[in-house]
Amino acid sequence: MARADVDDLIDLVVESLMPGAIAGAPVAPVVTSPGPPVDIVNPPFPIGNENSTITVGLGGNTGIFDLGGGNTGDGNLGSGDTGNLNLGDGDIGNANLGSGDTGNVNLGSGDTGNANLGGGNIGSDNLGSGNIGNVNLGSGNTGNANLGGGNIGDANLGSGNIGSDNLGSGNTGNANTGFGNDGDADVGFGNHGSNDVGFGNHGSNDIGFGNNGSNDIGFGLTGNDKVGFGSLNSGAGDVGLFNSGDDDIGFFNSGNGHIGVGNSGAIGSGLLSVEFFDSGRLDTGAFNSGYLDTGLGNSGNFDTGFADSGALDTGRFDAGAGDSGWFDAGATDTGWFNSGATDTGFFDSGHTNTGAFDAGNTNTFDFNSGDTNTGWGNSGDINTGVFNSGDLNTGLGNSGTPAGVENSGFDQSGYHLSGYAGSGANDSGFDNDFHEAYTFDTSGLENEGSQESGTINVGLDNSGIRNAAPDQVNDGFDVTGTAGDLSGLADTGSAGSGYFNDGYLISGYANYSSEASGFLVADYQNSGYFK
Repeated sequence: MARADVDDLIDLVVESLMPGAIAGAPVAPVVTSPGPPVDIVNPPFPIGNENSTITVGLGGNTGIFDLGGGNTGDGNLGSGDTGNLNLGDGDIGNANLGSGDTGNVNLGSGDTGNANLGGGNIGSDNLGSGNIGNVNLGSGNTGNANLGGGNIGDANLGSGNIGSDNLGSGNTGNANTGFGNDGDADVGFGNHGSNDVGFGNHGSNDIGFGNNGSNDIGFGLTGNDKVGFGSLNSGAGDVGLFNSGDDDIGFFNSGNGHIGVGNSGAIGSGLLSVEFFDSGRLDTGAFNSGYLDTGLGNSGNFDTGFADSGALDTGRFDAGAGDSGWFDAGATDTGWFNSGATDTGFFDSGHTNTGAFDAGNTNTFDFNSGDTNTGWGNSGDINTGVFNSGDLNTGLGNSGTPAGVENSGFDQSGYHLSGYAGSGANDSGFDNDFHEAYTFDTSGLENEGSQESGTINVGLDNSGIRNAAPDQVNDGFDVTGTAGDLSGLADTGSAGSGYFNDGYLISGYANYSSEASGFLVADYQNSGYFK
């Protein structure tokens, strides 16, 4: 209600009670009966209060046309008013419709000010109640021109704002559009900063939400001047995915110093990055291209992984020298089917390989092709194993002048050997047998000769277990034949030794012939394996 409307309302009330009083014209005489008409403007006798020239109220009024009592002023309809034309009680002022007002033209009660439509306002032109200020349309505002309630500030359109020119509620600051913003000129809610558009931003000039920094566009960004949503950033120092620039954190970044997958650059994220598909040097990940990469399928040197191309890589199918893995191409590889020298594994091609079926020299394992191999079925010289082809091999079935197991030759030493003067003096061996094979003071297991010592020996002055000799009790097991020169278990024949042997001076296992030696051998002076 405008002030002009309030004035019209007051005029209407006064005019209805005292026609013509407002216009200032003489009031028409009031006709009473019986008697002549009475002029209330200039009455011939007092009406009401004796202290008032014209009083028609309850008494005690100081003024004219007071209908109540105890009024100080004119035209008061209530009581205890100080002023004029008050319709309520206890008003200090003029034209108040309520009670207890201090001011003019208040429609409510308890107002301190002018033209308040509500009650308890301290100020003027307030439409609500309890406002401290002017022209507030709501209630409980401290300030001016607030359209809501509980605002502390000026020109707020919402409620509970601390500041001015806020269009929402609960804002702390100025010119915020939204609610719960802590700053100035924010559009959204829950922003901590100024000029933010969105919500939950900690910083200034952010567009989006959850950004921690300034001038960010997106969400979940940490830092300044970022574009994206914790990813897909473009620039330096970005955090997220698919960043383009330097020092990004994410994957598929393009630049240097990245932490992630598929980054392109050198020295990704320093020297200790965790990256895949990186292109550069000193990267950490898989399928990196460069040097000193850590991962699989890297192209370069000192890579750690599988199928790396370079030197000293660790993995499988690496191409280079010093690789660790399988099917590496190079030298000093560790793995299987490596091509190079000093490889460790199986089917390596090169020198000094360790494994099986390696092609080269000084290989260690089975069926290696080369010299000084260690294993079985090696082809070369000085091999160690079985079925080696070459000289000085150690094992079974070697071809040449070997030393090993069940080989035949001159001046041999080893395991299950037979020959003339095969061991010499002071030899030691296992299960050897021949005349003068062990001459004097020999020691071993199942040896035969003069003055031998050991277990299951045959000879003169033997000491041990289950020995048989002239003038000595045969303490063998299930032996048949003469007691002289017999040793073994279940032997038949003269001077036989071995296990289930049949013949003269036989040694071996299931052999039968004269002076035969070997394993399942049937021939004279034969040696070998299944011959």
